[in-house]
Amino acid sequence: MSNIRRSARLQSRTADEDGYDSDENTAKYIESDESVTSESDSGEDEDQDDDDYMEGKKARQSRGVKRSRRAQSSTTATKRTRVKSSSKSRNTKNNSELRADQERYLEIMKEFKPTELYEILSTDPDIAVEDVLREYMETYKENRDEFLQTFINLLLNCCGAVTQVEKHDIRNNESSADTITEVQLAFQRQKIHEFHLVLSKDFKKKAKYPALYQNIEEFMSKFLEIADDMQLLYTEVPFGDDDSGEFTPLVTDLFTWISAFSVSKIRCFRYIATFILYCFEDYLTNYTVELERDYLSRLTKQLSMEQKKKRQNKSTITKISNSIEELTSKKRQTDILIDNISKIAFIHRFKDVDDSIRKMSVEHLTTWIINNPEKFLKVSYLKYYGWLMSDDSSVVRSQVLRSLPLIISGHNGHVTDNAAIRQFYERFKDILLEIAMKDIDMEVRLLAVQVLAEVSSLGYLEIQEIVMISSLIFDDKDVKISSHSKNSRFLAAVARFLSNVCKENVKNMLQSLESSDNVGGIPVKSLINIGYFMRLLSTALSYYLNQKHETNPSQKVHILFQAAEFLFPYFGSHISNICKLLIIDEGSSELAAIKNLNETFNQNSIDSYDNAKNTSTQLLVLPDNRNNIILYITVLNGLCHGGYESKVANKAVVYESVIPHIASLLSVLPVQSIDILGPILRIIEIFQYEEWINVGLEKDLIKIVEKIGKLLNELTLSTSLNDLTYNSFACAINKLSEFQISAIDNVWRNAITSIKFELKKFLDQHMPLSKKLDSKNFTELTRSLYENYINKLTLLGKNYPVEIENDLVEKIMNQFISRISNYSDLINKEFNEIVSFKLLTVIVTWHIHTWSALLRDEQGNDLRTTISERTVNTIAHVISALNDVIVSVPTEYANKSDLRDLIYFKWIASNSLIDIILAINMFVLNIPDSKTSWKLTFNKHLPKYLADNANKAFLEVFLLLEGLYADEFDLRLERMDDEDVNFNDLSDIELFQNNEKELLLFTIKLKALMKLDLLSSKVVSRISLNKDIIGPLFMKVIDNSIFETSDAPVIVPQHASRNLNPSNEQIVDTHNSLEEDNNNNTFPEMIEQSSEL
Repeated sequence: MSNIRRSARLQSRTADEDGYDSDENTAKYIESDESVTSESDSGEDEDQDDDDYMEGKKARQSRGVKRSRRAQSSTTATKRTRVKSSSKSRNTKNNSELRADQERYLEIMKEFKPTELYEILSTDPDIAVEDVLREYMETYKENRDEFLQTFINLLLNCCGAVTQVEKHDIRNNESSADTITEVQLAFQRQKIHEFHLVLSKDFKKKAKYPALYQNIEEFMSKFLEIADDMQLLYTEVPFGDDDSGEFTPLVTDLFTWISAFSVSKIRCFRYIATFILYCFEDYLTNYTVELERDYLSRLTKQLSMEQKKKRQNKSTITKISNSIEELTSKKRQTDILIDNISKIAFIHRFKDVDDSIRKMSVEHLTTWIINNPEKFLKVSYLKYYGWLMSDDSSVVRSQVLRSLPLIISGHNGHVTDNAAIRQFYERFKDILLEIAMKDIDMEVRLLAVQVLAEVSSLGYLEIQEIVMISSLIFDDKDVKISSHSKNSRFLAAVARFLSNVCKENVKNMLQSLESSDNVGGIPVKSLINIGYFMRLLSTALSYYLNQKHETNPSQKVHILFQAAEFLFPYFGSHISNICKLLIIDEGSSELAAIKNLNETFNQNSIDSYDNAKNTSTQLLVLPDNRNNIILYITVLNGLCHGGYESKVANKAVVYESVIPHIASLLSVLPVQSIDILGPILRIIEIFQYEEWINVGLEKDLIKIVEKIGKLLNELTLSTSLNDLTYNSFACAINKLSEFQISAIDNVWRNAITSIKFELKKFLDQHMPLSKKLDSKNFTELTRSLYENYINKLTLLGKNYPVEIENDLVEKIMNQFISRISNYSDLINKEFNEIVSFKLLTVIVTWHIHTWSALLRDEQGNDLRTTISERTVNTIAHVISALNDVIVSVPTEYANKSDLRDLIYFKWIASNSLIDIILAINMFVLNIPDSKTSWKLTFNKHLPKYLADNANKAFLEVFLLLEGLYADEFDLRLERMDDEDVNFNDLSDIELFQNNEKELLLFTIKLKALMKLDLLSSKVVSRISLNKDIIGPLFMKVIDNSIFETSDAPVIVPQHASRNLNPSNEQIVDTHNSLEEDNNNNTFPEMIEQSSEL
């Protein structure tokens, strides 16, 4: 070893040559470990003390609780303060040292030459590895020392070591531990390292030797096979002699030196030694099975047949017997080698401190079980999976969970069960369930659910556990079925689990039936599938809601709908039969037959789950009451959308299954309830007109639209953003308008005419100018006015012209809007949820649309059109009335709660007022110069757009929005001296779902007014006061660059980033949402183009 100590020769390259930091990627393999195992490495008797090992893992089993972000930042800040003073000088010193190391490294590189074998295996991806191996193996017969020297140096070269051993260093096996220790010391003195084997595996495209890993893996996998071919692997022991301690010199030499590497404190040494031993084991576990299956078994049968013959051939019997003895000896020696490798490597390395070695241990144990299940598919080996499921590293946990389905895949489809697998799951099932429910790594949870999906068909799970895992299909966050995100793949995995459970239970239920004919016109198998699926889904939803404690009704509908989307691949084929179940008459014989079938089944243990709180005693859930109908129709809606959103589904399967039943669903079901009507409308929304034609029901569509129009007239609509009725009708009408079918359009135009007539009648009867209204009556009349008339006109006005006559507009202004200022004491949260001025914006929009069409038509003709002064005067009245509304509502001396409600009301009115002003100005600016009469008309009737105090109202709205956003992110804002102190504390006020979005939208509108010189200098300067504090998107609005296309990164001011530093995803989401149509903004495209003003 003197040569190693005297002259260390180096080989390396610069760390950043190939674009990655090799030091960072391999440092963990180079450092010296005080202990090479993650637990006490006490010996080979760990099987006798399983619980001791488990005890050390218990602290890691609950990974669902994260550290407080504040605590983490506090700790980080303390560490940062401690090292700040010396970090700069230390970095300078480290850089200079690293530069010097690299220079020495490059200098020694010129002299160093790796082994020829390493150069061959590392450079040529197409090399015939088997030929190289045979040639190399020949050297063992000729020169054992040269063979071992080359082998050990090959390992060192793979580790990036510049240390080489000489022949005299490896001559004596008894000194192997001392030799490896000295190699280890020399390796530690090496300043720059690259673990080429791992780099070629994990970073193949960037690695210096991309072919190294695949060639080394093949080399080591075939090593023992070639050694056997060359008669170097097994000894010839007479039959009956003890061959337990007899190994060939090659085996003794290899195991001696590889074992010395495997216990080194250098991780890369342990890694490569473990890797080689595991490759050997892979071959041996497969070879011993081949010996038994392909040779011993066949020869034993042949010998038995030969011995049964009357005229035995003794020479043949002797020959066969000798072959059996030889193969039996080989098998015994192979089994001994397998056990020795397990003792030398696996039982120590499965708990190595290096998670990559632990992961590798799991991978190869799986290979051994698959190769030789008779020996390895036992509790004594399966327990390692259970222990490593609690591993600190998500990489190891993931590998365990990827391996388990491979092990049980050969058993889950058969009647016979495996006792070892059952014992394993009985022992470690709780850990697996906890991982699926709580693990902090979503990928690990996903893999755990996939394992449970396999286990479910083996009957290892209790019904309570099935319900618990099934509840994971519900997620209150929006998850797209077409996405490839972890959340999407996780819900898809839970859907498969739920499907497997249903499939297994339905199969058992069908076996208990004497007949499998149709019941009520529905195949029994499909009927049971649907009923049991709905039962399990309903119980799982109850469990989920009990865990959440607080969930509003709209969220319940959303999470059930979303779950059904992901369940489409497994239950989409039942869509037609779900529709049939929904439209069966309650008193029909078909329904009675279905209920009788349900009675034949015993009450399922699913009812024993206390938290489900489901009082039903029937195994199958049928749509026989309102709650069950809502469950069915919501799931049907989700399945249909899932079929259309899925990238692989056949849409024809969906529309051919459901379109023929839509008319019946509207006729039979109690659609006066929006919980039932809403999903039907959302189903109609997804179909194209061509799909109605494909099923031959385009004529029925007209009747369906008429039915929907009648329901719209009967129901009331709220202006709430989350109102299911409003949103459902809006989506359906928007879709139907795209068909451009005159008969459909006439239905909605007639509805507009009818609503206008009823609106005029309502105003004259209940709100005439001559009638004085008290506060209670005014609130009730306002609610009725909006829910029955104004909101419906606003809804229809998004797709069809709401041509409200000037007289009716004047009635609305005089008999309702102008009166609001007289009832300012009524303005509260409830009143604000009722009132909206979007209809006025819609009216003005359609007038502008009509005028623009006239101007376009006139460009190609000699027509000379004029504009109606009465209409322009009516619009002027609208603008004047909105000005009065926002100016006349007092906010002085209001407490914080009243201030919130009053300014929120001003925000509602201000949005409509600003939208109208900007729309009118955009139109006027685009009037051709030749249309002087048009411009004069506008100038005459609209000389002034804003009242004197309107700017003050706008500023109050801005201060509220700014304050809400600042309070959400704990920002300290600068304020003017005359601002209300209540704006400094808005912590208990929740008005908007997205404070940032509303602040940015309103600021964009104010900037547009500023370009029209309609905004006072005070407001202009105030909205810019905190631009450096609020954040990058707000700064872009102030700088007029919010809608500019740029690939440049968003720069957050340094002094602002302490308080607000939104992620890039948040910035992109908010920016994108500003470009979408907002419920509070009827003219998004006009706002985006406001710079033209």
